[in-house]
Amino acid sequence: MTTGERSKEAESPHGVPENVPCDQCKCFTVDYKFHVGGPIPLDNRMANRLSYTNEDRYFFKLPWVRKDVWPAFPGLATSFSSGCALCGILREKLSAEEWLRPEPLSPTAEITIKAEFGFQESAHRKPTGAVFECQFAGESQWHRTARQPSFVLAASGDSSASRQFRGLRASDPLSLNNQATIKSWMNECRETHKYCKRQTTQSLPSRLIEVEPQNPKLVPTKGKTGVYATLSYCWGLSPENPFELMYTTTLSTLSARMGGMLMNEMPRTLQDAVLATRALGLKYLWVDALCIIQDSKPDVEHEIKNMASVYGNCELVICATSAVSSKDGFLRPRPALRPLVLMSFMPSEGGDAGTYGFYDPKTFPKRNNWGVIESSGWNKRAWTFQERVISPRVLHFSSDMVYMECRTSDFSELGCTPRERVIGGYFLGANFRYLGISEYFSSVTPRDAAKAHAIYAVYYQVASEYSKRQLSFEADREAAFSAVVEQFTHILPRSESMYGLWMDDLWRGLVWNVNCRRGDNPVTASQDTKPVSSWPSWSWYSCRDVVSWSDSIKPWNPQSTQNLRLPGKNSPSLISTSEEFPSKLNLSAVLRTVEIKIGPGENMEIAVDGERWGGANLDAKLDIADDDARSNEISMRTIHILQLRDKSQIYDEAGAITMSSVAGLILEPADSPGSYRRIGTFSIYSRQKWEALFEDHDRTQITLI
Repeated sequence: MTTGERSKEAESPHGVPENVPCDQCKCFTVDYKFHVGGPIPLDNRMANRLSYTNEDRYFFKLPWVRKDVWPAFPGLATSFSSGCALCGILREKLSAEEWLRPEPLSPTAEITIKAEFGFQESAHRKPTGAVFECQFAGESQWHRTARQPSFVLAASGDSSASRQFRGLRASDPLSLNNQATIKSWMNECRETHKYCKRQTTQSLPSRLIEVEPQNPKLVPTKGKTGVYATLSYCWGLSPENPFELMYTTTLSTLSARMGGMLMNEMPRTLQDAVLATRALGLKYLWVDALCIIQDSKPDVEHEIKNMASVYGNCELVICATSAVSSKDGFLRPRPALRPLVLMSFMPSEGGDAGTYGFYDPKTFPKRNNWGVIESSGWNKRAWTFQERVISPRVLHFSSDMVYMECRTSDFSELGCTPRERVIGGYFLGANFRYLGISEYFSSVTPRDAAKAHAIYAVYYQVASEYSKRQLSFEADREAAFSAVVEQFTHILPRSESMYGLWMDDLWRGLVWNVNCRRGDNPVTASQDTKPVSSWPSWSWYSCRDVVSWSDSIKPWNPQSTQNLRLPGKNSPSLISTSEEFPSKLNLSAVLRTVEIKIGPGENMEIAVDGERWGGANLDAKLDIADDDARSNEISMRTIHILQLRDKSQIYDEAGAITMSSVAGLILEPADSPGSYRRIGTFSIYSRQKWEALFEDHDRTQITLI
């Protein structure tokens, strides 16, 4: 009889197999007093073994050892037939593991199985799971596989077993227990986190939604102080869900919104935001669709300029991470978690017996599954980037769990380990987080050139991350990033920003590159490279693709003023800027005319007298026809290159190219005499070639549009 067949014959009221533990498995019913506070005798000799969370583990040895025969496991089968459901589930799991086989392979083999509790860290008081260590006869301790069968162990909060095992996720994301948990996270954040502490009340936005009445209403709050939440969500604009049908505040609906809004008339996501705000004991909620008068251009412009304070001053951002549109909602009941086996738990200090479950690691929610947030549709939208970066704390309602991240730490329903880094990985270094970027750098004093250089480098990394996001309207590219720019303006008060670049770091800022092209942004070879964007060609706002600044990557960043403009005969200078839109830069720099070789795909090089002198990275993708690609024909085009960086910034003392190889911009003439448009960047292959191109050549005054 298989485990499944027997389970159908005898199930507990919980819908899982009845379990009468064998003498070996009774060790799982014992209270080991981990909660008392004394040191737990842990063994970390194999701390690199994989658990259900793929984290390093420490182990507590249990008095559970079995010798059996692979692959039938007759000992486990006999125990299962006698009523031990855990032995049956373990046998089923071991039989299904294709990697579990002796070397050399034989029809049968003796195997020893040992049980341990696994801990994520030595300081944690509750095991995350049970691990069954398998070793074939004759196999050395050091040559056995690191992968071992494991189960997640968890108990409901009302069970006495919860003193020893982790809790379960509630089916209701806004359950009473979750409400208390979220409030405890917020209190811990406010009271103990260095970069999260601040005044109790903050300046309120122009309007807020008062959520306490049965029918929430829009109220004027400009000039007042208080505490409020904001909502971050995807509108979900589409042909089937156009802007005109969105539930918004307009000049014609303003008075009605202030009189009260029927909950059942609001989109599901907005309804859930009101419910969450009420549950957390907050009076006010800010929602862009309702707190901004959508058809009033002055009001829209005014409120967008205040995005940094709207999100920066809020108590909490309620994030509809799992919702694709305003109609979806984010408080839908989640599937109940069914254990494979229920195990009794006998408190050592008396009291009622409890139960806890053995759960399948493949279906049990992972405590550190931040990937579900990073890969969500919400996290791909441009507007949500600054909403996440600027806010003091963000409460995520994802598809599998509730998470909170703040400027200092991370939280989840099942308890998680704070991430060391969130974006940028190795290239940004440890402790680089979405939240708290500006708070960290605002502590850097005095603001000397070296520290300003480091802050600019971080800004370029943040801008690169933002460029990965998607926009419904290209005209919003600056507005959706304006709050981030404002935060950096507070850090760099002596530097002026213009279209996403900084005047004090202009020469580095101008040499952004296309790092990754979007599939929906092709330009055919027959088309003009003139951008369709209304932004200046020299601003990265004009590029729909993902951009980066190569010399801002941390391992290659010397943390000095080397990448800033060096004085000298060949150094470029900014003469003036124009105030009209789009703004123009009047520059004085060395301008040379060369050719560009355009080969199949994106193979492009700078050529002088037919010889390869450098590489080219064009902003617009040139799609070569299939026939041309097969023929490997190369086309030539005359272009202009503008030197923006000194040779000492590109080559080391031996003349070798550093990782920061971009030398300047590729330009094409614009309509007006002396005016040029950026179409890419270039690099020169050697110091000698750079000197031949730019050394002892006079600068030319040009207008960059």
